[in-house]
Amino acid sequence: MDALRITVQALAKTGHTDDALAVAGIVRDRCGSIQPGKTAAVPVVSEIPTVFASLFLGWIEAASSWPDEVRSVVASTEWGTDTEAVRIRGPRRVRDAAQRLLREIQSELAVDGKRATPDWYLRHALATEYVIALREFARLLPNLLDEYLVGAFRPPGEPMLNVAIGGQALQALARSELLVAAIPGAICALEALRSPNEPMPTAELDGIGNRIRESRSQVLKHMADAIIALQPEAEPSAPDFFGGAWFTLVHHMERALREREDAVVRDVFPKLLLATYNFQGHMLATYQPPSYLAAGTWAATVDKMVEVIELSGLALIYDELHGGMLAEPIREAWTSLNAGFVKYALDQLDYQTLTLSRSMRISQWRISLSKAIVAAGYARPQYGSFDPSPHQDAPRLIGMLNVDEAHDLGIAPGAVFAGEVLGPLSEEGDENLAERPGLRRYYEVRPK
Repeated sequence: MDALRITVQALAKTGHTDDALAVAGIVRDRCGSIQPGKTAAVPVVSEIPTVFASLFLGWIEAASSWPDEVRSVVASTEWGTDTEAVRIRGPRRVRDAAQRLLREIQSELAVDGKRATPDWYLRHALATEYVIALREFARLLPNLLDEYLVGAFRPPGEPMLNVAIGGQALQALARSELLVAAIPGAICALEALRSPNEPMPTAELDGIGNRIRESRSQVLKHMADAIIALQPEAEPSAPDFFGGAWFTLVHHMERALREREDAVVRDVFPKLLLATYNFQGHMLATYQPPSYLAAGTWAATVDKMVEVIELSGLALIYDELHGGMLAEPIREAWTSLNAGFVKYALDQLDYQTLTLSRSMRISQWRISLSKAIVAAGYARPQYGSFDPSPHQDAPRLIGMLNVDEAHDLGIAPGAVFAGEVLGPLSEEGDENLAERPGLRRYYEVRPK
């Protein structure tokens, strides 16, 4: 499989897109035909997106090299009657155009005894063909994403396989974003070789970033469907598909909240919460005394629960910061669970607060949130120890966070969500809730 990936990338790098797609298509058809339950199904079928990602990597290298390729070929080629072919790297249309230009110059030499076509025209003609090739690929890309990535998923009854495919598909989509980001720069450099002509229209690039995000949303939805059908713990000799999928979905959920991707939040969070619920139940039912310490088993489930609560809090704050309804499907998902589980979640938030533990992911999420709050103009100005507290004109929840210009948060977003949503759902009274370590700060800063 490594050889196939290298082959696809090398073909794309030299501009042989059709050949690269043909090889990727063979891999897709042959690997996709493997029946579920076969030992090779997971590692082989999940390679379909990986091979396709190699196409993107090759094209990134190719597109960035094409302006220099034009200059080098025009300068180094003997455009005379003794030259049989022009050696140039690029798509078929570019190679064909180079040979056509050679024949035209040879015809000039045969008829007039001298060459009439100047070098600037050769650079212009070849650069034009490269730009058209990039436009053609951009037009083709949405269908390729559907065919090779979203279309690679198997029926819902194969969750382990779909999780493996989803992880590789997300990597391929990340490579496609790198390619899309590189194309405008390549076109700009090629247009410099076409000057003083007007730049060519590139409508094919419009909205292509949104199209990639739509594909990512579909991939995440497939993974969310799969994770609730997986056992939280696989066989000791097998990869942890549940754990890998859970962390992947958590990572992309924070991104979806930050970038306002409503479809991802709506389709993925309820299943992510349900998967977390299943994980808690599995851990407590499986790792029981006397073989395992009850306290240790309970503590092992804290990080996942606290991160889900933190994501829920981010949704509340981003809604207040930018407007929108991101928090609604999150509220509904929590409401669908019983009060006992909500109390269990609050217990785990208490434990995390008392132990002062925090994952690196949560720290990164809070930094991103605080930067957004400062950028929106809601930061509390710095003031001295003996100065009166300055007035902060901010929405209620953002004011509770009390973000200063150094990006420090006065309270965790997860604690805000726990106080605003989980507390009422737990059916505990305010007096008891205010005594919880995880909610104490919330009740201290909550506006009276």
